[in-house]
Amino acid sequence: MVEICQALDISLSYLLNYYGKEKAPSLSDEAMKLAADYDDLDRHGKRMVRLVTDEEMARCDEEERQKQAAILREQREQKEVAEEIAPEIYFITPGFLSAMSAGTGQPADDEYPENYRLTKEPPRGTSYIAPVSGNSMEPTYHNGDKLFIRSCTEIRPGQIGVFYMDGKQLVKELGDEVLISHNPEYPPRPMTEDMRCQGLVLGVCDESYFE
Repeated sequence: MVEICQALDISLSYLLNYYGKEKAPSLSDEAMKLAADYDDLDRHGKRMVRLVTDEEMARCDEEERQKQAAILREQREQKEVAEEIAPEIYFITPGFLSAMSAGTGQPADDEYPENYRLTKEPPRGTSYIAPVSGNSMEPTYHNGDKLFIRSCTEIRPGQIGVFYMDGKQLVKELGDEVLISHNPEYPPRPMTEDMRCQGLVLGVCDESYFE
């Protein structure tokens, strides 16, 4: 606006009054007085006012930047403190110590489950955890793996489940009238009349669930 006034050889107050109060920017009385005083300065005075104004505007901008940085820093610190004192969440899941067989068969017993305290949520639908023994399901499941199991009485062919047969518990893939091992060294086991499904294997409970 100052440059426009200089080019037209008019005062700043004249320009503001020309556009009227409704269109003029909202300026304080002090600002208007400074603007009027500015018009009376010579070229050197106007340059000095401009230098001081630029320096003060830069100082105000820097103070505002530091203020915002301090606010963000405080927010981060508060978040870190909140995370440190936040209670840990555990997922309590029943588990059995006796292994189910991935081989020739593991005798079934009446063991009562104990609780596993997991730090990561188990697969949806998990009923309990049980270890597996033997290598007949390798490379899918290995000896000593803890398996997530969903209790159910039926699964689809091609799914891996826990089966009771001949008084033993087996971890096998359900086939057509046979229970299938993934290790080629173990032939399929024909189903007997007492065979029944006890659950569906959902995956392995590895060490990441206990960290």
